[in-house]
Amino acid sequence: MSKDINFAIYHIAYEPESGVWTMIKNLITQQILDGHSSSCIIYYSTHEYFKWISNETSINNIDVHFIKIKKSRFSRLLILFNNGISNFLNTKHNNDDLNIFLNYHDAHFSATYLPFKLKNKVVNLIVFHGCPNGLLHTNYFKLLVHWFLNVILLFFSSSTLITVSEKDIELIRKKLVLPKKRFKTIYNGVPEVNLLNKKNKNKTFVIGFIGAIDTRKQWWIAMDAIEEASKQSNNIILKIAGNGPDKKLLEDRILLKPDLFNYIGEVSNPVEEFYNDVDLLLMTSELEGLPMVILEAFSLGIPVISTPVGGIPEIIIDGYNGYLVNEDSKNIGNKISLLNENNELLQNLSNNAYMSFKEGFTIKKCSERYLDTFLNKD
Repeated sequence: MSKDINFAIYHIAYEPESGVWTMIKNLITQQILDGHSSSCIIYYSTHEYFKWISNETSINNIDVHFIKIKKSRFSRLLILFNNGISNFLNTKHNNDDLNIFLNYHDAHFSATYLPFKLKNKVVNLIVFHGCPNGLLHTNYFKLLVHWFLNVILLFFSSSTLITVSEKDIELIRKKLVLPKKRFKTIYNGVPEVNLLNKKNKNKTFVIGFIGAIDTRKQWWIAMDAIEEASKQSNNIILKIAGNGPDKKLLEDRILLKPDLFNYIGEVSNPVEEFYNDVDLLLMTSELEGLPMVILEAFSLGIPVISTPVGGIPEIIIDGYNGYLVNEDSKNIGNKISLLNENNELLQNLSNNAYMSFKEGFTIKKCSERYLDTFLNKD
């Protein structure tokens, strides 16, 4: 396909939130900056979500088309019988001679989105955002549904299946029995903000923890590690941001040692509200895809200590831009104490974290990889 073709890009998802919405928002913003037509089509089923996403798209100046479907446990499957995308795109581009690039961000049920009646030429990319986590813990009925919908993709479209890490490919193929040639890895990206973190020896050593306060994130390991580190070093504090079902348990734990923890709740702008004074990011998750928070930290020159789950070992090089650790809070505490006492080592990790971001994880490079995949589809 020629690279001088006329095209419009649409990002499609069912009620995207957290990291998925962040990626959609960042990609659209970057693609518009690069002079392309880019917007989103969002399916929703609740008024609460519609109110939230309307505000999000408004404050970020994102063009969006909403399609409402009935709220039920089968909401995603109902999209299979919905002609909303076809009707909207055929009407909007009725007299346009252009190619339509559709970037689906809900791979669990991606086949339900495929508009088979579009008048224009269409190229489809289907993104697995952390989907392997669901595949690991799903029942056989849901797995069968995923498999069936992806078989539809194979027979009725030439879609490329996008993963956010190389590790995801084999897991998805094993669970859904899909051909490897249909897959491609495109790492997530984040914007550059030009606010490199610099360690000040005279201030408190701030460890950051951001994400859902739930079992999967294993937040208690992070708190245990801070208590271990505080036995060896002074002026250490864990700054926690997020919300979730374990919030009350977290707050009760903080009451036992309030000097070690600073819980700021959920944040809407992590760069300004969370990372501004963080020296080191800590992740203790049991399951992950390719966490946006690590890329955000790297973009600010903040090294990361993390468990080696999902695609994390593909972005954290142990001892170079952070550390990969097991779930042993004492070992994590030792690493934290070491970096608190060794500013030169911390600064080296910080510089390398920023270089890792510049070399592979900017939103501009991420957007270019998506666009290149669209343009080079047969």
